[in-house]
Amino acid sequence: MAQSGPTKIAVLGGGISSLTTVAELTEQPGWQEKYDITVYQLGWRLGGKGASGRNLDQYNRVEEHGYHMWFGFYDNAFHLMRNIYSENARPLEMPMATWSEAFKPVNYWVIMEHMDDRWVNWPLEFRANPLTPGEPLPRPTILELSGRAFRSMSELLQSLHQTDTANVDDDDMTRAKYILKPETFMEAISDRLKADEKAFEVGVLARMLYDALGRIEKLISGEGLLAEHQDCIVKLLDEYIDKVRTAIQDKLEKNMEARRLWILTDLLGANVRGMFLDGVVEKNSFDVINDWDYRDWLRKHGATEFTLKSPLVDGFYALVFCGDYYTYEAGTALRATLELLLNYKGSVYWKMEAGMGDIVFAPIYEVLKKRGVKFRFFQRVTSLKPAADGKSIESIEIGQQVTLKAGDYDPLISVRGLPCWPSTPLYDQITEGEELKAQQINLESSWTPWQDVGSITLRAGVDFDQIVLGISINALPMICGEIIEAQPAWREMLAHVTAIPTMGIQLWMYPDIAGLGSPMWRNEICMVSTYAEPCDTWADKTDILVRESWPDAHTPNSIAYLTGPMKPPDAVLKPWSDHGYPAEAKEIVKGYAQDFLANHARPLWPNWLDPLTSQPRWQLLVDPENRVGEQRLDSQYFRANVDPTEHYVLSVTGSSKFRLAANQSGYCNLFLTGDWTRTPLNAGCIEAAVMSGILTSLAVQGKPLVIQNEPLGPVSLTSAAKEG
Repeated sequence: MAQSGPTKIAVLGGGISSLTTVAELTEQPGWQEKYDITVYQLGWRLGGKGASGRNLDQYNRVEEHGYHMWFGFYDNAFHLMRNIYSENARPLEMPMATWSEAFKPVNYWVIMEHMDDRWVNWPLEFRANPLTPGEPLPRPTILELSGRAFRSMSELLQSLHQTDTANVDDDDMTRAKYILKPETFMEAISDRLKADEKAFEVGVLARMLYDALGRIEKLISGEGLLAEHQDCIVKLLDEYIDKVRTAIQDKLEKNMEARRLWILTDLLGANVRGMFLDGVVEKNSFDVINDWDYRDWLRKHGATEFTLKSPLVDGFYALVFCGDYYTYEAGTALRATLELLLNYKGSVYWKMEAGMGDIVFAPIYEVLKKRGVKFRFFQRVTSLKPAADGKSIESIEIGQQVTLKAGDYDPLISVRGLPCWPSTPLYDQITEGEELKAQQINLESSWTPWQDVGSITLRAGVDFDQIVLGISINALPMICGEIIEAQPAWREMLAHVTAIPTMGIQLWMYPDIAGLGSPMWRNEICMVSTYAEPCDTWADKTDILVRESWPDAHTPNSIAYLTGPMKPPDAVLKPWSDHGYPAEAKEIVKGYAQDFLANHARPLWPNWLDPLTSQPRWQLLVDPENRVGEQRLDSQYFRANVDPTEHYVLSVTGSSKFRLAANQSGYCNLFLTGDWTRTPLNAGCIEAAVMSGILTSLAVQGKPLVIQNEPLGPVSLTSAAKEG
């Protein structure tokens, strides 16, 4: 019997994957003739792990799950946001009226290197390019990325003759020691002779790279087969790496520039060598090496222990919250590394000019609402029930968390002209609002003592025809028990795809980073990573202060974001009946902050410690209540992302093959979406989540799961060339 009317779609969860799915399905005019879409959301706001809020009791300060940045290769994510901002068309008198106001490019990134019992800054300054993320350009093939790697090695090669002349970092004393040292006439002559010798060496090395790159370009143009060129490419690469090693190996321990040149060259060389020898190029697939941990795979292909223990490699692990605790599958790591270093558009990363909820989820909500999508807040999904024949989902059980006075909920507030999500519900719209506020109930928490005020059952064929399940992976056992019991593929996925609690710390401080004595005060606002665990990443977010509402008496001049994975022993979840557990977890994160400020802050902020007592200057923390000493920490923000829906999805070794694609739920009316599903980039990031949403929209429409001509499965080099 043919269905009459539009297909009813129940979207469970309002994270970026779900919202991308909805945005894709509703993008075309007349979409309402095809679909009737309702989003069911726990609590009072959208955004999932990317949600942020404004604390109405603390001068509308931004409160995040952690630090978020958008890398320049996030083409799908930027394409989504550019379309959203264009359609939303806020007046230019309003803040963040355009996407380019909301996202600002950054080309400066610092990794921290621990040397001789001290921390040293390694500034990575990336060259900006004229491209714009989100432009509809064809993405490079793996072969083309390998060619870009050779070009990058060629650029690094030009630094080889400089490694004796500028052994510096950002430290002023080091700079004075090496740059301002007087040079005698004989030393100058000797240096000139050495420079001539090195110029010859560089020319020989450059020829090797040129020959290898020429062969890659022949392959890209379809001239010859991979087998005809691969051995020669690898041989040239091996000879090149060996000669670079010979040229600078005696300088690695004492010469900073030589050491960093080697690490970059060695890393790129091992990546390219492995891509050719392990079939990544031939099959045009990164997945073929995912049964290796990235460090082990690099070691297999010649990377030295010097490089493997370097902060650069540590940095790639830190970006995906592995820290010192978890593995990182080689194929996913390789793709992310090459994309980040060699395929960024405009700048290496882009920072948001307010909270992620303000910049991303508020405009998406406004656009989808105007399109006609229905949103039902305070809807707690409790279970999905398969039909008796095991072929479809028969019903969805939902707990209604509160009673709305007007029958609908208006979620956004205005902060200095910018639509934002509050950090707590807008109690005046809720019948039980005063009770919720008095008891400080967190309706987003699995440990809440609050009881639902009612429940509803959504039935197939009546309330929905299709389901988009966008709730994160560690919450699935709570709501999909019958599905997991019936579907071996679900059990395999849950056994192998790991998600972990992370944490976020935000500190509002009276001095800016120059006042704190930061050695990076001359540079643009930046991110620092590979620092002391678990606070391995610091970002200066001073630029968003203008979006908050501080009074003159308590105006901060900087905001510090610290983030990282919670230590595994601290991340053991307690039973849901232990209602005090979230507060305990928050105290653990506060302890991380105390330890950081007492024992690890000096290399980043030398002036944080009193020069006479070496004790923390707690009075530098902004505290409207004017508490004394360490008690001022109570005015800062600490977040333990322990709730199953908030856990960060890792890319541990060998896990990608167990992920389910959007159309692999095992049920004809159930589609999957989220950064835990199978996408071309199986990592916990905004780009992977947006990719998942695009793929889910294609699955709902019955179309092939292909993004930018990139299918989920591997494609041989020959077939890729034919398609090109």
